[in-house]
Amino acid sequence: MGVRGLATFIKDNRQSLCSYRQFSEDVAGPSSRIPIVIDAWGLVFQLYLSCLPWASGGEYLRFSRLIKRFVDAWRKVGLEPVIVFDGTAPSAKHATIISRLERSFTISALFYTTSVESRSRPSFSRSEAILPPLALHTFIHTVESLKVKTHFTPFGEADGIIVAIANDLGGYVLGQDSDFLIFMAGPGAENVRGYCPLDFVEWRDKSPPSTPKVDAEEWTVASSKKALGSHRQTPLLPPSNAVSPILTLGVVSATAFRQRFRLPPSHFALLASIVGNDYTPQHFSNKLFASRYNAGKGSEKIELVARIIREAHFGPSAVKERQASAGDQAVFLITKVIGRLCSESGLHTHQSTISDMVNTIIDATLQYVLPSTVACCEAYPFCGQTSHTGCRSEQSISAAQKAYAHAQQVGRIASVVNWYLSPDRLYLLTGLEDPSEPSYANTDRNRNIRQRAYRIVEHGLGDFCWPDPTEAEIAAVKEDRAARELLIVDAEDESSGSETDLSLDAKPASEGQTMVDDEHDAKDLLDGEAVDVVVPPSRTLTEYTRQGSTFKLVGQQVPLPPRPEGRPDALHPLDFRIQRFLELIECASPKISGLPRQYHPLAVSIRLCVLDAYDRSGIKGSGSWRRSEVEAVLRACIGTFAGWQRDSKVDRSKHDSDEGQYPVLETRSSKIVGQLTVAMSVCHWLAQALLLVPDADCATPLTHLTPFMFLSGVALHSCLAKVDPPPSTGWLWSVKEDVVYGQCLDAVLHDLDDKIIGHTPAVESENVPELEIELGALSIDSGGSRRKKKTKNKPKKSGTASQGMQRTAPTSGTRFDLLMDSATATAAALID
Repeated sequence: MGVRGLATFIKDNRQSLCSYRQFSEDVAGPSSRIPIVIDAWGLVFQLYLSCLPWASGGEYLRFSRLIKRFVDAWRKVGLEPVIVFDGTAPSAKHATIISRLERSFTISALFYTTSVESRSRPSFSRSEAILPPLALHTFIHTVESLKVKTHFTPFGEADGIIVAIANDLGGYVLGQDSDFLIFMAGPGAENVRGYCPLDFVEWRDKSPPSTPKVDAEEWTVASSKKALGSHRQTPLLPPSNAVSPILTLGVVSATAFRQRFRLPPSHFALLASIVGNDYTPQHFSNKLFASRYNAGKGSEKIELVARIIREAHFGPSAVKERQASAGDQAVFLITKVIGRLCSESGLHTHQSTISDMVNTIIDATLQYVLPSTVACCEAYPFCGQTSHTGCRSEQSISAAQKAYAHAQQVGRIASVVNWYLSPDRLYLLTGLEDPSEPSYANTDRNRNIRQRAYRIVEHGLGDFCWPDPTEAEIAAVKEDRAARELLIVDAEDESSGSETDLSLDAKPASEGQTMVDDEHDAKDLLDGEAVDVVVPPSRTLTEYTRQGSTFKLVGQQVPLPPRPEGRPDALHPLDFRIQRFLELIECASPKISGLPRQYHPLAVSIRLCVLDAYDRSGIKGSGSWRRSEVEAVLRACIGTFAGWQRDSKVDRSKHDSDEGQYPVLETRSSKIVGQLTVAMSVCHWLAQALLLVPDADCATPLTHLTPFMFLSGVALHSCLAKVDPPPSTGWLWSVKEDVVYGQCLDAVLHDLDDKIIGHTPAVESENVPELEIELGALSIDSGGSRRKKKTKNKPKKSGTASQGMQRTAPTSGTRFDLLMDSATATAAALID
């Protein structure tokens, strides 16, 4: 989010703050490219949501093509992208993340309550959208294939790292976060060329295509601008018909920014913290500025705070304060600024309240310290450190830590990093689910898979970074220790009169039952003065997910099972890990194991969907999958994967057609797409834990970490509507895909006869003669199936013949049950 109001301030004053740089192909060369360090999340949001539909469920192949066009275009004009990714969010951002995720539930509710015709239009909810859950993984995979330099920040936001890398490389910064300006204006960033907001990017054609001359007396057909370019376009890409594209960047330099506010470099962090940033509570700003400057006038607040800081720093009293230490000078300055703001706002604040405000500001300013770009060791961040200040010795680094660290450095296990660094804050992204129904992420089957993934990672890394114990947990341990010590003291008093000398039989503290060394420690413990209170970690992770049909995220604790012994699963050979993947999902049947490896994630994900839907809806309920739906989803996913395999031969410079981009978004189809996305995300987590990374040297790389290759929302909606997907999706079908489709369908449907609507299994015994016994209104055939005789009020069918002798009586313990049992026994005897 950045500094509150600073982005608007830059836009309002762009004429005085910005300088414009132009880049064209005429002066560009591979050896003379200028680095431009880019905030990954800002680029992903801007590139996807401005060009592609989000309500269909995700167009990942088309997104990959957009990324390739972006990198190619910027390289051609002499700029070399360097992509930097955020890490695990700090605890201070927890409330902000919860608020954003809960807002996405409101958008989902709007989608499902809007008519099918309205929500299928391109204009639906343009202002507020939900980024498809696998968009970031698609972005990482694509930039890696293009040999783009990347940096993955393990912990915290990457704003400081981005500026530090730009300073090391002497390049530009591209993003949508005003915090970049604060880092640039501070000390230590003199080599940064400038900051370019995403809104200040413009492409144009140096030599636009010529239009034929028309005589004044002739009529011409006029067309609107929208008709000329009906497709959605982003300013980050050159026009598709451009002959000689020119890129123009509006750049804010650190020098221009400093001159505008006339502040020393070390004071810009203070300016941002007082105005308000992600680490300053909102009520703090409301208290300081509510009386004179409302929240809508961010520019005025910035000017006010800058003026007060200047007066406090350059005022007469500042000379005497500079004789104190650096820390005292900072406290004096912040206290003076807070006091001035309170007095100008007419607030009568107690000194203790001002002290609390000063401490809050100090904590917020510490976030603007420019970090180092060098990792402390080859196992970072799994060496036990969350900063670059130090780590364990190299001898203590295990092979599993090195393996996970290598995967983290190329961005393949972002979820594992989150588990390790913040096990008390795991946020489950569910995509476009219907919020009026429980989330499929909360099913027992999906939760068990995630729990197994957590255990694998903990076994490999040795432990997680568990949060510090709370005061309640420390108090409980103290009480437990005191109670045990009292029991030991009482036992010693009773045996003190005995003639037997027990001192010879005394055991060391590590072998005995007592937890303290001597009587002095026991007395300190009983008095509550013990200092070293070790609280063992609870080994419990906390998942935040939507509960029931509410719009609220609730934390659910997931305890880890006992840690296994032996070699970690992540270090076993690849064949073992692939089989382990199927076993932990409970899909290790010979039919699925016999499929080509790259289709394993697809087959197990669809099976998870079928099983979870059956468990939720009961016996063949309305939510169960139909055979036709399984066939349609398989057809859509296999054809989409074929498009990915052929994509390297597609001309990147061509713009994708918009034809068929917006299919009819039926409610049932949307729910299936949402459920499939959740299932693939769960399998993706397990694949990260097992380090099932794709091997570029193989002819058929693994897809366990690239499940987005099977997903296209438009293709899924089209196939579920029984039509072929449009060419714009990249969907392909040939004889090869037809063979794979048959194999996958057979593997997916194996042993799911009674869980799919419309699936008719083969009859096991065809030689048994048809035999019926009528008992009142009940009829039982020789196969053991019971049915009612035809009546005027025909009851609904509750099952199929495959259910055998399953009882469907509405009540138990009645005469009707006795009659049913008698009929069943009679039929069985006659059949025998």
